[in-house]
Amino acid sequence: MFGRLAQNGNKVAELVVRDVPADEDADTMAVGTLGQRRRCRPNGFNGHLFPLHGLAFALSRDAYFRHGLILRWFLNFVNKIVYYFRWGLYTGRMPVDRIKIASGVSMPFFPMRPWHGLALDSAERVKAVSAMRKTHVLDRKLNGDRVTIGKTEKLYVANRHGSWYSFGVENRHLLENLPPGTVLDGEVWKKNFYPFDVLAFNGSNTCFTAVEDRRKFVKQLCESLGIKWMWDVEDEWMEKLAKNAPTWEGVVAKKLGSSYIMLGSEARTSDSWSKNKWTV
Repeated sequence: MFGRLAQNGNKVAELVVRDVPADEDADTMAVGTLGQRRRCRPNGFNGHLFPLHGLAFALSRDAYFRHGLILRWFLNFVNKIVYYFRWGLYTGRMPVDRIKIASGVSMPFFPMRPWHGLALDSAERVKAVSAMRKTHVLDRKLNGDRVTIGKTEKLYVANRHGSWYSFGVENRHLLENLPPGTVLDGEVWKKNFYPFDVLAFNGSNTCFTAVEDRRKFVKQLCESLGIKWMWDVEDEWMEKLAKNAPTWEGVVAKKLGSSYIMLGSEARTSDSWSKNKWTV
């Protein structure tokens, strides 16, 4: 492979030389000069990600076309590694292998996220949200960590960013009693997991079950597991508005009959869920 690249080196050099001004010293061509010519820049390189890729351009022109192809391939490979590493450090997310828990459900994934609804800053808006009970299920919005939990032979805990949850869950011993093939969605608050939705149970996918039926089921499941049910919404509680903060952020309205649709990325939101938050 390298032999064929060496034979083609002169042809590549001829294409690039045509872009070089006649008064420019070709033997001392620098990073800035070559960096301005897109055809001379290796694919996928970005100076802010990995500055050492400039070594390939700091070579003289002859040395660049003799060794630059091999060198830029190597640096491109290193650049990708550095990119994923730095992105993982910044976001807490690294590429992970997904694990199948039940039919149609593999972890980790991007859970449903509500879009921003009303700002709950007045009694009129509280009444408007309360009136949504005719068409929606209302849940409290807990100010915790969004977490999904799956059970096979062991328990898996994932965050909402598409990777594994890195903190402890103190009541996980209660969740060990779940049957294999079960996936729950909920919040971790004060190191305990409180589920509000079920995506699969005992190997059966429940994502396309209506949200009101899933809610009834997971509420009964919490009672059987000994986990406190946190999500019922009362009008008196909503009327307190921001006095419920910081423990509670507001109310999530979920359209009756809606399915659980996993998202393609964490930046997306779900049309059937809306988050109505206090204004502090």
